[in-house]
Amino acid sequence: MPQIQAADYDHDGQIEIALSLNNGSGAGIDIDELHIVKPSEDNLTDYQFIPDDYIKQFDEMVSYSFSNNNGHVYLHISMGNKTTDIDLTSIDPSILKADDCSVIPPNNDVVRFTLHEDGNIVIHSGVNISTQNGEGPIIAELSANVDFSQGTFKMADLAAISPPSAFTSLSL
Repeated sequence: MPQIQAADYDHDGQIEIALSLNNGSGAGIDIDELHIVKPSEDNLTDYQFIPDDYIKQFDEMVSYSFSNNNGHVYLHISMGNKTTDIDLTSIDPSILKADDCSVIPPNNDVVRFTLHEDGNIVIHSGVNISTQNGEGPIIAELSANVDFSQGTFKMADLAAISPPSAFTSLSL
C-alpha cells in the first residue's frame, strides 16, 4: 500500500513530500521504492533512493560470517562494532553446513520503506542464505534510518533483526 508523508526531510526549513510506492510483488518479491519530492518556486524535483545506491550502502556497512558450534550453525552479521548472531537450527540440517552456506545480502527482492510522522524514514531489507539446495529463506532483516540531504540518501543506525519482522517475512 502506498505511503505518503510531508516533513522537512533535509532540514532546510522547507517541507518535502516522501512517497513509498510498491514497485512489484509476487513469488518472493516485494519491492518498494522511495521518492522525495522537493518543491521549488516553479517546479517539483523527484529524488529516488534507487536499488544500486542502497545495495552499495548495505555492502559497505555489513559483513557476514558463519560458524559451527556443537552442531549448531550460526550466522554472524557484523555492522561496525555491533554483531548479531543468528542460530540457524530451524533450517533443515541436511542442507545446512557452515562451509556450504553463503549469504545472499540485501538486494532489491524484498525492500520496504516506512515513513514516520516525525520525518524519520526506515528501510527494511531481507537477508537470506544460499544452501546446497539453492536459495533459502529470509532469516534476518536489516533496517536502517534513511537520511536525505542535498539530494542524496544515506543510511545510518543499521540494525539486524531475527526473526525478520512482518516487513520482510516473505519466504523465497
